[in-house]
Amino acid sequence: MNSRERVKLALNHQQPDRPPLWLWMVPEISEKLRKHFGVATEEELHEEIGNDVWWINPDYIGPEMKTYEDGSWQDPLGMRLRIVKNKFGSYEDYVNFPLANVQLLADLDHVADFQWVQPDWYDYSNIKEKIERACRKEQRWIVAGTATVFERSWQVMGFEKMFIDMAINPELVKAVMDRYQQFFLENTCRTLEAADGRVDMVYFGCDLASQEGLLISREMFREFIKEGFRDYIDTLKARFGSHLKFFMHSCGAVSELIPELIELGVDVLNPIQVQASGMEPKGLKDEFGDKLSFCGALDIQDILPHGTPQEVKSEAIRLVSILGKDGGYIASAAHAVQADTSVENILAMLEGFKE
Repeated sequence: MNSRERVKLALNHQQPDRPPLWLWMVPEISEKLRKHFGVATEEELHEEIGNDVWWINPDYIGPEMKTYEDGSWQDPLGMRLRIVKNKFGSYEDYVNFPLANVQLLADLDHVADFQWVQPDWYDYSNIKEKIERACRKEQRWIVAGTATVFERSWQVMGFEKMFIDMAINPELVKAVMDRYQQFFLENTCRTLEAADGRVDMVYFGCDLASQEGLLISREMFREFIKEGFRDYIDTLKARFGSHLKFFMHSCGAVSELIPELIELGVDVLNPIQVQASGMEPKGLKDEFGDKLSFCGALDIQDILPHGTPQEVKSEAIRLVSILGKDGGYIASAAHAVQADTSVENILAMLEGFKE
């Protein structure tokens, strides 16, 4: 069974030869694993790991990103970022929020040092070539898309300001979200057009919850976000075929939104943050497993970085027995593997998933 067949069977809620695998990792872990396996490229690393799912997106070719004297820079989506180091590695963090002082709709196009991202800033010409490289040894399950409208909006407005404006200035928030919605939809459409039918699944997502509960009420989810999700899914299915699967990412305690996500056409939920309220794998599988597939769930907060290799392997086997029963599971960690994780524990996780 090749990778594409394996994922297709699992997402149709049938039992494949083993659970399909899609492991994400931060750059520090990627570097460690490339050294461990003795490979030079990300493609070779994915093959060594046994990833069945490969993520393909266009390259940025737009205006040169502005840099500042403090070493920070503005990324293509308008966020000003800097590198913050810790004892394990580093992260990108926000310096400021360029739309933090905007109050009027008319001012959205007149903010200093800020440009709205454009689909033309990306190169779609080599999408087929990327897919061919991914499938050079066997057919892979190909994913495209990066839509994250809710997150991108607060990342330019500021977390607190956007939440306040959702209550007192909702039209401003909706206008910002709409700008990103239109960009992501067009960007994904152009990617799928360039792929010429070779994309199997579309990624989109927003972190809608904390570890304890939703970041916004269900009523605000319906007012500000739900119809954007619906438009994204319905438009892509209408243009590129109902066979497309949709992969939704949201960290945190998102369980109370699951029935609405299923209604919208979400096929796979990720990353299944098991320490979050209501995200216990068996409960999710029992309640939603006949309508929804899952990706992730191996705890990166405690077990993966701090457990023994045997504990990690045992947890991977346990998750497969629960979430992978009768298909419906893409095995992975509960988000990108973080820099505080040992190579030994990653290998134990992979062994457990494949066993």
